[in-house]
Amino acid sequence: PPPPPPPSSSRPQPAAVSPPSPTKSAVSYQVNPPKGAWNDPPQIQRQAKTPTAYVSPAPIMAPIAYSQSASEPQSAGAQPSEPSPTAKQAPFTSSAPPAPAPAPLPKEATPTPVMKAPVPAEHLHLVQTLDDLLDRCRKLAQTPSMKRKVDDVKKKLEVLADKLRETSLSQSTLGGLYQMSQAIQSGDYQSGLAVHTSLVSTGNFNEISGFMPGIKTLLQMSLQLRV
Repeated sequence: PPPPPPPSSSRPQPAAVSPPSPTKSAVSYQVNPPKGAWNDPPQIQRQAKTPTAYVSPAPIMAPIAYSQSASEPQSAGAQPSEPSPTAKQAPFTSSAPPAPAPAPLPKEATPTPVMKAPVPAEHLHLVQTLDDLLDRCRKLAQTPSMKRKVDDVKKKLEVLADKLRETSLSQSTLGGLYQMSQAIQSGDYQSGLAVHTSLVSTGNFNEISGFMPGIKTLLQMSLQLRV
């Protein structure tokens, strides 16, 4: 038998599919970029809450129930109810011991007056002359400032008396003091101030600084008060 004829070349062949152009896909990505990155979580859309209108409550029309015993006065024959024994509370008693009474403060000891030795007889006239002049100034002192000066001079003369008791003054200081005493007896206070200035400028400061300012104040007060 004769061989079968070869297949006809007129049978339609499938059309070839061309791959997409890389240039076109790149352009479309640039024109329409994706929203967000590839690993971003999905966005949650929240719905807006619609505000509800406030509705006022309905007025109370029913009468308020009340107790008759609370509103009506108590009848004359009725006795007031007494509280039960359990309602009465016992007074509070503390078990703590009472606080001890504070100890009395010690009384301040009164200072014992110091008995000083008498001024030596050879200097007693000097001390009496200055004290007499101070007493006359005290009687005439009227202002508070003048009285304070008198008190200050009294303290300075006590220092001089202590120096005389101790016999710690030099002969030059004692000579100047006796010259001022003679000027006071004669009422010549200017001469006494001159002797005072000379003694302060030439004498020992540590020896005379405790009483010489008081003698100067005494002489100045005598001039001011015209003693």
